[in-house]
Amino acid sequence: MGWRAIESNEKIGSVLGRVIAYGHCGMACVLGQQWQSARENLELALELGRANQAGRVLDAYYVAALAEAHLGLGKMPQALKLAEEAIQIALRMQIPVAEVRAQLALARVRRAVEGADGSAAIAAALDHAQALVQSTGARSYEPQISVERARLAALRSDASGAQQWLREAHRLFNEMGATGHAERLAKELAS
Repeated sequence: MGWRAIESNEKIGSVLGRVIAYGHCGMACVLGQQWQSARENLELALELGRANQAGRVLDAYYVAALAEAHLGLGKMPQALKLAEEAIQIALRMQIPVAEVRAQLALARVRRAVEGADGSAAIAAALDHAQALVQSTGARSYEPQISVERARLAALRSDASGAQQWLREAHRLFNEMGATGHAERLAKELAS
């Protein structure tokens, strides 16, 4: 679907359409763990947007996703730098919902880079993300925050806490109709 959006916008020639198509295709590639395609599409979206001052309101989302693409590619220092940059962009542009996405990326990157040593910073990022969800009403991020809290509990060798957070994420994904995520977590909970 993302590739068709790119093809259509390349034909039409709309810079904004191209920025959005490449950026969203890149974010979809992150979800599909297609790290190299994610990196290429997100970088192109950001380059096009910056060069033409188009779609800049999406920069924090795209930079957060780019951080996760770099994480998937094993480029840890770049991933951490990009996650922190995404937060700064969201703050500068005063887009708190984008900051939720950036804080999640920071938590994921810190978990991979710092492990248990980063647990306090990971918890702080998740707490801040949750506070932003409460103040903005961006509830679609709640299950992702719960998944990351489960990962943090596991990092701290708290198997019971990890299971509890995974069950909560599973409940929230089901509640919002995100069946693919719910099914993936159900398999994880069963193992």
